[in-house]
Amino acid sequence: MRRTLWAIAALVLMTVALPAAAQVSMELQLNRSVYMQYEPVYAKLKLRNYSGQPLVFGVADELKGEVLFEITRGTETIAKIPAKDIPVSMNILMPGASLELVVPISQYYQIEKLGTYRVHAYLKHKMLKDMFRSNECRFEVNPGVEVWKRTVGIPDMLRVGEADSGKKQQEIKERTFSLRVMGENAVKHYYLVIEDKQYVYAVLRVGREVGMERYKVEVDMLSRLHLLIPISPKLFRYAIVNLDGRAEQDKYLKTTKTIPSLVLEKNTGRVYVAGGAEALPGVDYQPQEKKGEARAAGGAVDPVGRTDR
Repeated sequence: MRRTLWAIAALVLMTVALPAAAQVSMELQLNRSVYMQYEPVYAKLKLRNYSGQPLVFGVADELKGEVLFEITRGTETIAKIPAKDIPVSMNILMPGASLELVVPISQYYQIEKLGTYRVHAYLKHKMLKDMFRSNECRFEVNPGVEVWKRTVGIPDMLRVGEADSGKKQQEIKERTFSLRVMGENAVKHYYLVIEDKQYVYAVLRVGREVGMERYKVEVDMLSRLHLLIPISPKLFRYAIVNLDGRAEQDKYLKTTKTIPSLVLEKNTGRVYVAGGAEALPGVDYQPQEKKGEARAAGGAVDPVGRTDR
C-alpha cells in the first residue's frame, strides 16, 4: 500500500506544476442531533474529488492536506483548528472517487458545555487553490433528566483485615452511578453516567423508553451495576457494568412463563437474574453488526459501552 501511495505521489508531482483550481465536494453528517453532556460526538465527512487528478494525502510538504473544523456555540467560537492533527495522511482520492472520514470531534475540541453548537468542516490541500467548506450541522448538548442515582464505594481488597491489624483506615473513595433520560425526535433514551466529584468516567447509551415498562437496577458487593432494561414488552436487555464503564456482561433476555427480574441476596450482596430465558439472535431479535445495534419490537438499542452512533 505504501509503495502504491508513493508511486502515485511521484506521478502527481511530475505531472502537476500548478495547484488544481477544480472543486472538491464536502458533505458533513453527525451521528445524532442531541448528545448527553460528555458523550462522544462523531462526525462523518464525505469528500468527492472533481479535480480531474488524484489527490494524495501524504507526509511530504507537496502532498499535505488538512481537515479542520469550525465549531461555534452561540456567539462563542470553540475552535477553528484542531488541538492535534486529524489523521488524513496515507489516503488517495482518485478523480471522481469519494472518501469518507469519521472524526471523533469531541476528542479534538472542548464541547462539554450545555447549549446548541454549529459545525463546519474545511479542507486544505497544497494542490488545491482554494479552501473548501462543508455544509453546516447543528447539535445540542443536554444534561438529561436524572431518574435514578446511587453513590457507591470503590472496592479495595487491601483493606481487608485493616480494622483488626490496628492500622489507620483510609477514607473510602466513591463513584456515582446515575440513570438519565433524554429525548431525541420524540423518543426517550436511557443513559448511564459514571462520575465522581472530579471526573466523568463513562456516558453510555443503554436503551430507550418503551411504554409503561420500567427499568430495574441493583448494585452488587463489588460495586458493579446490574441493569435490566425493557426493549419490548417481551424482550429485555441485561448488562453488568463496572465502575470504569466497561460491560462485563451484556445479553438479551425474553419472557417465557416467567418475566426476567433482578434478585439481590441480602446476606451476600450477590445480584442475579431470575425468570425468563436468554433470547436468541435471529430468532427473538435481529442484531445489526454493522451498526452495533439489536432490533426488536421496541426498535434499535445501542450496546453498553458504545456511543459512536
